[in-house]
Amino acid sequence: MKKRYIIQLFLVSLFSLLPLTNVSALDAVSVEIPVELTLNKQVTQGQVELSTTSPDAYLPSTNPMTINGQGTITLQYTHTGTYTYELKQVAGNDSAITYDATVYHITVFIGTDSRVVTIYKDGSNNKDDKAIFNNTKQETPTKTTTITTTRKNKTGKETKTGDSTPIMFYLIMTICSLIVVFFLLRRLKEDKK
Repeated sequence: MKKRYIIQLFLVSLFSLLPLTNVSALDAVSVEIPVELTLNKQVTQGQVELSTTSPDAYLPSTNPMTINGQGTITLQYTHTGTYTYELKQVAGNDSAITYDATVYHITVFIGTDSRVVTIYKDGSNNKDDKAIFNNTKQETPTKTTTITTTRKNKTGKETKTGDSTPIMFYLIMTICSLIVVFFLLRRLKEDKK
């Protein structure tokens, strides 16, 4: 009896030391990562590349992916866990365009009842709603010539400038005010004597 008890205790101890694997019977869960590409603040088409820093993370079969202005990258998961990615834009061939070299760090958390996507720019602690790549294109300057002509007013009338300030009225009012001040000062001086 004592021998049987020791064997049972040994087997329980042995099985408690075996590592247990987490088995999840989730259906496929989809997560969308919003992406926007702009050229001089107008939406445009371009390619983005998603890379992973997690060995077991899912990557789409077409990578780099083409985004037409605003779009999403859809990822599907069958296991719970935390998956990390890096998203960057693939630079094109146009030498007049300055392509945005921003790298976004994306963390996808898949739980049994929840899924959370966080997007951060490289070097920033602020969470972004979507990955935005702002490209700029230098416009080629066009040569413009301006011709200025001056005409002499031959009619003798004043040139109409749109200014309707009554200058003569203000001039007369200023002169009258100076005369009144002069007489008031003179009267003050006479009163002191």
